Parts: sequence; C-alpha cells; structure tokens
Amino acid sequence: MPTVLEEYGRDRAIDFYLTLSHKLIDNKLDGIKPTGFQMDKNGNFRFIFNAGVTILVEQQGQGARGQWEEVRSIYA
Repeated sequence: MPTVLEEYGRDRAIDFYLTLSHKLIDNKLDGIKPTGFQMDKNGNFRFIFNAGVTILVEQQGQGARGQWEEVRSIYA
C-alpha cells in the first residue's frame, strides 16, 4: 500500500473490493478452475477456492470525480 500512496498521492480516495466471481477472475487469469469442491471415490473432499482483491484509486481532475482507476489486483 505505501507504493500506491507514493505513486498516486495521499490526498486521493482509495477503495477496494473482494470478489469470488469466477467470471471476473477468469478474465485476468487463464486456465483456472472454478471455485467448488469434489469428492473422490474414497470419500475425500478436494476444495478449490478462488478470490480476488482489487485496489482502486479515484481519478483527479475536472469532471473525474467518481471515476476510479484499478491500481493493484491480487488473486489467490
């Protein structure tokens, strides 16, 4: 987060969102499996959990209020 403040300034509004949407994550990463679980023939569960966090900074300038720029994205 410190580099975002240095790059965009401390007086900018910062927002973030967390998503579990496979469609949004799949647009950024190729070949990922959807979130879900499977059970094999022995009764063992296998879980796949995908999440994404995106950090947004509000743009500055005349008429830019309410317009946001994506500055960082994290996927796990």
